[in-house]
Amino acid sequence: MSPAIRKIRPINNEIEIKRFQFESTPSKGSIKASFANEGDVEFQDMAIAENNLFYYSIVSPKETLIAKKVIFLFHGLNEKSWKKYLPWAEMISEGTGSSVVLFPIAFHMQRVPRQWKDRENMEVLSRIRKRTNPGIHTSSPYNASLSERIAERPQRFMDSGIRTYNDVIRFIETCKDGQHSFIHKDFTFNIFAYSIGGYLAQMLKFTNYQGYFTHTKVCLFCSGSTLDSAAPISKFILDSSAEDKLRDYFKGGEVNDIILSSEHQRMDEMVLRSFYQYNHMRGFREAHIKAHCDYLYVIALKKDDVIPADAVVRTMGGQEGNLGIKVDVLDFERDYTHEIPFSLNHDPMDGNDEDMVVVFNKVNNFFNS
Repeated sequence: MSPAIRKIRPINNEIEIKRFQFESTPSKGSIKASFANEGDVEFQDMAIAENNLFYYSIVSPKETLIAKKVIFLFHGLNEKSWKKYLPWAEMISEGTGSSVVLFPIAFHMQRVPRQWKDRENMEVLSRIRKRTNPGIHTSSPYNASLSERIAERPQRFMDSGIRTYNDVIRFIETCKDGQHSFIHKDFTFNIFAYSIGGYLAQMLKFTNYQGYFTHTKVCLFCSGSTLDSAAPISKFILDSSAEDKLRDYFKGGEVNDIILSSEHQRMDEMVLRSFYQYNHMRGFREAHIKAHCDYLYVIALKKDDVIPADAVVRTMGGQEGNLGIKVDVLDFERDYTHEIPFSLNHDPMDGNDEDMVVVFNKVNNFFNS
């Protein structure tokens, strides 16, 4: 069934935002068999209504009746609001003439239950985590829900990515079948991916299911290192206890047993595993990066403490620095962080707007080349 437009809202005189509904249908068979004795945790997650049926937005030029050029925008870890991304989507849409699909990762953004966003509930949960995890730091109401879920079952990190991977494939197939009311069946698409969204983008590009991503360009922003080099300890992302559990999970043996059911053999496990640790499967990973070098562009930020620029350069450039990927490492003459690269206040005196123009001119030049 064609996704119905729920609402059209102008952003400025040239850009508007449309909302469409998407239904994500998890497969019981996609659950890893060795987790069958963990109780009903996986099935409880599958029953979260907000994650299964949700609205997503498309930012597009006003004159667009049917979109033939699309750019997916993938967000970061533990995000629950699109506020900081709307100016990014607007600049990409204006600069490329594309319609930008703000597609939420599973159990993020509008795909989370209301109580995960409730400040009072999350303050209580953060206090509980501090009391029950001696030595914990960076626990906050902002990261309490994700930290609790990851600490309870680190596999959820991968579950979310695999679920979203399959959702994006289904979205593309819906469009290709001519069942989307706004996107043309012969549309072309690229990907702009920030932070953890960059790993999803690389999996989609490198596995290239059914050849859908052969000509897809992927621009990574504040992303691109292997996961062992990332440090997501932040009051906005994960607390230290959850990050420890996640790091142990990637180092442990159970991560090597991740598989998809025969119905969903879309994600090549070799590609997935090659991004866990820098020294693990390095040759395999670098061969894939080099093979797609003409379709990849990376922007890292010098003061990024979550996905450090030097780790991005090392991963995307390769040990010998010969993978052919253009990696721009930028720095701004103002305070910024991985989580907030651009101020939401848009003070014309702090240089923020100029920095955004520099970054997104580079992004748009890549997509337009």
